[in-house]
Amino acid sequence: MRIEQGSWSPSIGFEQNAALENAQWVLYFSSFSNLKEDHFFPALRARFPHAHITGATTGGEIAGNTT
Repeated sequence: MRIEQGSWSPSIGFEQNAALENAQWVLYFSSFSNLKEDHFFPALRARFPHAHITGATTGGEIAGNTT
């Protein structure tokens, strides 16, 4: 199993990590406000074109060891 943790923002998009382009499954957690952004899901699909994508909203964003 390979794991990648990244972040996305409406103004920047995804941070420039090496994407696991051949990922089979992506699990994301996001604020409700990010999910309402028109560019969020298309950007996620473009980054992981072959993956099953599953996600949920959070009470806060998870980044590194902080929320």
